[in-house]
Amino acid sequence: MENLQNQFIQAFLYKDRWRVFFAKGLEISLIETIGALAIGLVLGIVIAVIRTMYDQNPRSHNPLTFLLNGFGKIYTTVIRGIPMFVQLLIFGF
Repeated sequence: MENLQNQFIQAFLYKDRWRVFFAKGLEISLIETIGALAIGLVLGIVIAVIRTMYDQNPRSHNPLTFLLNGFGKIYTTVIRGIPMFVQLLIFGF
């Protein structure tokens, strides 16, 4: 038990190493959060614009917008249909 305690002290508490680990983990978490937010925002805006443009403007029904609108419908149906915890497990693994 004393050996484990000494290893813990050497690994984390000696020279305030825990602060370095905590700061690095916080930095990585914030970078990943900002990146995920940016990707989600861009993807959401693009899909919303395509779906709205396709539904409101009958003259914009060409093969490309038809495919993009279909992709948007499938994407939103799948994402809405899967519970968030299951999505986190899928993306995590």
